[in-house]
Amino acid sequence: MQPHPNSRSRHAGLPVQNLDDSIQQGALIGGCVVLLIVLLGHRIGVIPVPVAFLALAALLVAAGFTAWRGWPSATHRWRGFAAGFSVLPAVALVVVLFVPTPEPAATVPFGPPIAVLPTQPPAASSPDSSPTHATPSATTAPTPTPVPTAVPGTGQFAVTGALITGRDGHSATLLPDGKVLIAGGQNTGESQSYNTAELFDPAAGTFTAAGSMAQVREGHNATLLKNGLVLVTGGFDDVTQRTTAIAESYDPAKGLFSATGQMVQTRLGGTATLLLDGRVLVAGGENRAIALAAAEIYNPATGRFGATGSMTQSRFGQTATLLADGRVLISGGYNAQRTWLPTAEIYDPATGRFTATGSMELPRVYHTATLLTDGRVLVAGGSGRDGSGASVSTAEVYDPANETFVRVGSMTVARQWHTATLLLDGRVLLVGGRNGKTSGFLATAEYFDPATGTFTDAGSLTAARSNHTATLLGDGRILVAGGDDSTGLKLASAELRP
Repeated sequence: MQPHPNSRSRHAGLPVQNLDDSIQQGALIGGCVVLLIVLLGHRIGVIPVPVAFLALAALLVAAGFTAWRGWPSATHRWRGFAAGFSVLPAVALVVVLFVPTPEPAATVPFGPPIAVLPTQPPAASSPDSSPTHATPSATTAPTPTPVPTAVPGTGQFAVTGALITGRDGHSATLLPDGKVLIAGGQNTGESQSYNTAELFDPAAGTFTAAGSMAQVREGHNATLLKNGLVLVTGGFDDVTQRTTAIAESYDPAKGLFSATGQMVQTRLGGTATLLLDGRVLVAGGENRAIALAAAEIYNPATGRFGATGSMTQSRFGQTATLLADGRVLISGGYNAQRTWLPTAEIYDPATGRFTATGSMELPRVYHTATLLTDGRVLVAGGSGRDGSGASVSTAEVYDPANETFVRVGSMTVARQWHTATLLLDGRVLLVGGRNGKTSGFLATAEYFDPATGTFTDAGSLTAARSNHTATLLGDGRILVAGGDDSTGLKLASAELRP
C-alpha cells in the first residue's frame, strides 16, 4: 500500500504509516483535552466566551485536518470516521456556550415567597443608569438588618466622615450588620474606574477599606442576596472603554470579593432586582453604546446566570421596581435608536416574560421609581426630552391594580440623576441631582406625601451633588455619599440626615 502523497516523515527509518497514526491519535486526544479544559474553564468563569470560541474553532480545524489525512485510503478510513466523531463534542460545546438555558421559575429552593414589609421596600429606586441604591427587602440573611427605630426627616443634613476616595457611579448596599458597602465608581477626570470598596460604619461615622473587586467598574449594580452576600454585576471600565460580563460576590463575614458565574450579556447601566424567591433579574442597559432588550436571571443556588424573556423594547436609563405581588415594573429609558420612552412593562417571574403595561404621561430617562407603602409606585423627574438634557419636575404614580399611571403634584424643582428614598413614615425623600444635562447641580431636597400627592421642601444638603447614592440605615437615618458637582469633581464627602 502506498502512503498518502501528502504524508511526509522528517525522520529516516520511521514508517510513514506509524507517523500518521501518531499524528492522528495525538490530534484526537489533544482535541478532547482542549475541549475539556475550555468547557471547565468557561463554566467556572475563567475562560470568557471569545476565548472559548477561538478554542472551539481550533478544535474543528484539527478535527478536519485529521479526517483529511486519514480518508484517502480504505485502511485509514477509520481514522476519518474517528476524527469526524470529534465534531460531536464540539457541537455540544457550542450548545453549552451559546444556547443559554433559562432558569426555571418554580424550582428555586428558597421556599415560598416572603411578604414585603411596608417599612422596608423590596427595591429602592435608582437615579441613574446604574440602579444601585438598594434598600434590601424582607430577607432571610444570616444576620438580620437592624430594625429602624428613629423617625427620619426630623432634622437637617450634617457632614459625616468622608469616603477614602471621591467617586460617582458607584454602588451603595446596606449589609445585614447595618454597615454600608460602597464599591467601584469613577474618579475625577473621568479617566479611571475603581475596583476598590469601602465600608461605612454608622456607629463610628467613618469609612474603612473593604478590599477590592477583581474587575474595575462604574455604572454597575450591587444587590444584597438572601444569603447575606452582595452580587455585583456589569459596569464599564473607563481605561479599556469596555463593558463587562464579569460578576462577583462580596462576603461581609470574610470581607472579600470572589468570582461567581459570568453574565450572558455584557452590559452597562442595566437594572438588577432581587425577586421574592431570592433570584436576581438583570435587564436592559447598554453594550457598545446600544441599548439592550435582553434580560437574564441569576440563581444564587447554582451561582449561574441564565437567559429569560427579553423586554418588549430595548432600554437604557430605565428603572426597575419590585412590586408587592412579586412582579417587576420597568419604566422609561431610551431605546437603541436613542428615542426617549414613555412606555412601561411588567416582568412576571412565574412565566419569565415581559408584557406591556400602561404608559407614563411623558418620556423619562434618569428618573426615579419608588415603591410606596400602599403598593403604588412613585415615578419622579428625569430627563423628559429626546437628547436635550432638560430635566422635568413632573411626577406620576403607577397603580398595579389597574396598570395605569396617574399624574400627581410636581416637584419643587426639576431634577434628574437624583435619589428617592422611602422613609419610615411613608413619605419619600428626594435628594440632589441636576436640572440640566451638565449643569444646575442641586443641593435641595424635598418630600413627597402619598396622602396628599404633593411635594414640599425638605431643606438642603451641605454640598450640591449628582449621581450620588442615598441609603436608608438600620436606625432610620439616611446616608448620602459621593457623586459629582458642577466642577466635575468626584466628591468624597458624605452626609447624614436624622
